[in-house]
Amino acid sequence: MSDVVSVEKGYAIVIPKKFREKLGLKEGDFLEISEEEGRMVLERIDPDINSDPSRKIEWILRKSPMESSYDEADETLLAEAISRYFQKVSIVSVEKGYAIVIPEKFREKLGIKEGDFLEISEEEGRIILKRINSDPFKTLERIIGEPYGEEVDEEIAERWLLNAGARHRGHIRAASDVRGRSEDPQDEGIEGS
Repeated sequence: MSDVVSVEKGYAIVIPKKFREKLGLKEGDFLEISEEEGRMVLERIDPDINSDPSRKIEWILRKSPMESSYDEADETLLAEAISRYFQKVSIVSVEKGYAIVIPEKFREKLGIKEGDFLEISEEEGRIILKRINSDPFKTLERIIGEPYGEEVDEEIAERWLLNAGARHRGHIRAASDVRGRSEDPQDEGIEGS
């Protein structure tokens, strides 16, 4: 299940209802944002964590493990783990209207700009956001299923136009057969203007 969302003014996106419901998101919830393989990954933070400092630390250590256990760790090791965690992630809140603002470090790293479109999907209880390539030639490659570049663009365009023209003439012939006369100028010996 995927959808498309746009990056609005102020780098805000609105999380669609089907994703909010599936993940149980509410306005005021917090999400952890990280980057994996060129995608933003949003994971809901359990609201109970905010009321229990030891659970906060466990959450962070799960994401940024240390060589020793939390009980054995000194303050320096713990501070290093927390620092590593916040270098990799950002925490955002789900605002009114289920909007979140994409943090600057992720906008820059993934090349996201206002007006861009993002594919949004859900994997294992997490929201995945991936920038949709805005290069029209790459989009055309996906649509026609072939590489598209300067050397092949004329050939592909010509083939597409010939096929579209043949389909169009077929529709004209079918319609004129129903009416009993030809409406295709080529059938009447009339050249198009």
